[in-house]
Amino acid sequence: MKREILFRGKDVNTGEWFEGDIITNPNNGAQDCILELKGKPRRFTSIDPETIGQFTGLTDKNGVKIFEGDILTYTDVYSKVLLPVSFLFGKFMKQEIRPDSHKWLHTSDHWFDLSFAYERNEVIGNIYDKVK
Repeated sequence: MKREILFRGKDVNTGEWFEGDIITNPNNGAQDCILELKGKPRRFTSIDPETIGQFTGLTDKNGVKIFEGDILTYTDVYSKVLLPVSFLFGKFMKQEIRPDSHKWLHTSDHWFDLSFAYERNEVIGNIYDKVK
């Protein structure tokens, strides 16, 4: 099984999102989270290390890549559900949050393997930017 190793992070100067590999800057040796963009001319961008998330290998119902730190959503029979993506317990997980209850459900019963019904989920934003 071949899996694409890809990271995403936000430029420290512009706030623009970039995808690529995490590398050391060859110009100054800085260890400050630099991404080399894939499929484009070689470019080095300083990334805010707090915003770096790894590609999970999955896409949502619209074909959008799902990264660590993304917020997924779906509506069940009761309400709209938000699902932030994290790497926990050695795998990518999503936590169930019901905004109408104004509670984060922190019990382990409300963590799900990301691969569970991921094809019904939709990426609506991430934990770093304001979600519409």
